[in-house]
Amino acid sequence: MSPQPKIAVVVPSLNEERYLEGTLRSILNQDHAVEVVVVDGESTDRSPDIARNLVKVVSGTRGRASQMNEGVRHTSGDILVFLHADTRMPPGYCRVLLETFQREVLVGGFSPLDFDSSSPLLDLFARLTREPVWFFHYGDQALFVRREVFEEMGGFADIPIMEDLEFLGRLRRKGRLVLLPVPVVTSARRFLGGGVLRTQLRNILLVLLFVLGVPPTTLKRFYPDTRA
Repeated sequence: MSPQPKIAVVVPSLNEERYLEGTLRSILNQDHAVEVVVVDGESTDRSPDIARNLVKVVSGTRGRASQMNEGVRHTSGDILVFLHADTRMPPGYCRVLLETFQREVLVGGFSPLDFDSSSPLLDLFARLTREPVWFFHYGDQALFVRREVFEEMGGFADIPIMEDLEFLGRLRRKGRLVLLPVPVVTSARRFLGGGVLRTQLRNILLVLLFVLGVPPTTLKRFYPDTRA
């Protein structure tokens, strides 16, 4: 019997003192041992201190793509999970993830979303992440990938936005992806702060513009850096 693969979770963080501890404890409370690395992108709040009390912390250049790439260099896990600092794993998540990799031949995948707030529109958007349609799958869905595939691909492209969609586009060409049956729970702060419908329409427009070839540096100007 082959040894059980190891999971490494990389958490990019920037001024996330409100959410980071809850995210890290959700990882550490899993029923499987997990390697965890927080990559801090020059935070000016208490995020690095909060993380150091719980897990390994490394410093990185501000930018989610470069932070996630840096985090991988400080891990040894066979399965890489990229978890946003405001997104929590439910109990049993890592068990389901390992069972899925042991049962199926795949290169990676992602999870459906639940939000930490509820409204008819938020509930609708959460249900859409359960559909097997690429348009509804983004980086805040705990993207995961086999380490050897990640390294073969050269990691995330160093772009200021849409690094998740760009990576998933290349990953789909490498093999089969899976949508786990277990949702992760993410903050609804962007939707609540900017208006649920308005925020979703903006997100859809940005994705369409990215697919049509608009440079990420241009799109970044229209994506607010919410920290609340």
